[in-house]
Amino acid sequence: MKIEYKYTTTGCRLVFDKNGTHTFGGDSPKIKFSGKKLNQTLHHFLSIDLSDSNSPIKAEGIEKVPLLYPLKNSGGGGELQYQIISNEEIMIHHISDFDEENFVNHNQFPSKNVIFQALDYKTERILHAVNGGFDRDLNEEDTSLIKDCDNGMPIRIGGNIESCQGKLFAYCKNPECANKEWNCNIPIIVLCPAAEWINKFTSIDTWGEYPEDVEFCFGICQDCGTIHVENMCG
Repeated sequence: MKIEYKYTTTGCRLVFDKNGTHTFGGDSPKIKFSGKKLNQTLHHFLSIDLSDSNSPIKAEGIEKVPLLYPLKNSGGGGELQYQIISNEEIMIHHISDFDEENFVNHNQFPSKNVIFQALDYKTERILHAVNGGFDRDLNEEDTSLIKDCDNGMPIRIGGNIESCQGKLFAYCKNPECANKEWNCNIPIIVLCPAAEWINKFTSIDTWGEYPEDVEFCFGICQDCGTIHVENMCG
């Protein structure tokens, strides 16, 4: 089963909504893990409902794609790569040696329904400016727009996303991937900052020891559909 990247020019942001069809947090899906051995708890960040036209990925024969990361032990910027084999199985192709220290004191986020809300042209343009594309101070109107968009730190979905360190490049560790010997651009499908505003929806200390300048980047290999995850610090 191959997950495919859907390039869209319009990006979205995650909005907590009880009627949403995507799921933030909660238990990791009850699926079998194969491949590399897992010694860490994988936090369930998000399950993407592929029936949503705003989804940045697509696949046949699967309803939702889970985005997972070992949040407890990845303070050093660890990397995870996995492939969706079926609705019941995920194969781990690569997992870094993670720190033993617990950076958060929980095994999961509270489960919340969410929607992917399309960003209007002006807001998305200003977000690019805030992220280093514009050297001048924002005017009062733009500052107000940014405040209304999660203080300029939304959870981004789809569109042209770059992390605080730019584009995501990696060697794909899937042995069947044509890109396994190349340091390739991995399109980012979801970028989740360790933003404090999320705490009001989770009602917990969501990010623990992670500062706000940390970003959790979820990308996808355009050749084989392997999901690449790592955290970056601005």
